[in-house]
Amino acid sequence: MEGWVRLHRKLLSSSVFENEKLLKVFIWCLLKASHKERDQVVGLNAIELTPGQFITGRKKAASELGLKESTTDNYLKALEKLNIISMKMNSKYRVVTIENWELYQSKDEDIDSKVTADEQQIDNKVTANKQQADTNKNVKNVKKEKNNNICRFTPPTLEEVQLYCEERSNGIDPQRFIDFYSSKGWKVGNTKMKDWKAAIRTWENRNKKSEPVVSNNAVNLDQNGYMPIDAM
Repeated sequence: MEGWVRLHRKLLSSSVFENEKLLKVFIWCLLKASHKERDQVVGLNAIELTPGQFITGRKKAASELGLKESTTDNYLKALEKLNIISMKMNSKYRVVTIENWELYQSKDEDIDSKVTADEQQIDNKVTANKQQADTNKNVKNVKKEKNNNICRFTPPTLEEVQLYCEERSNGIDPQRFIDFYSSKGWKVGNTKMKDWKAAIRTWENRNKKSEPVVSNNAVNLDQNGYMPIDAM
């Protein structure tokens, strides 16, 4: 397979980037996807593929990724839960579709190129029209606000917590973790949570001393936002 794919810098702030295996599987999907409409013969059948689609099997995917078959399935399903891919499967193969393929591979670049050209045109003017300059400044502010929103904390999904706990083999119940911090508004003490993985690692340390028990009664947190030992 020849050619190349584009990766947007927003990937750095996504939940996919935080998990190295999930990132590996996502990039593998991008590299496997077809760039144009074509037919692929599977057995006696010709399968029509559109841009952003590819065909693979359970064993083949695991072999190419260097992962166990069950692990490969889990990560592909995690990407599907995040609406990054969709899959149609039968007993012999699966057709994987990368959602928003055109957005990833063409439209973003076209938009970025247009914005860059507009900004250069404004910078090169000796006498700029004040109203036009203000309009472009507002556009930049909107984009900056959107970028800030991307960096804000987003509560993890049950699938993300489950994958992270399995990766660390910590024995933490993902549903309990989600339920506990959901009831707290995803706050650590009075502060909005910034890193849910750090919270999981804190639970790991406390599990070494005793198993945390989350009851229906209110639990007062200490000054650092964690359950006191006598409340577990």
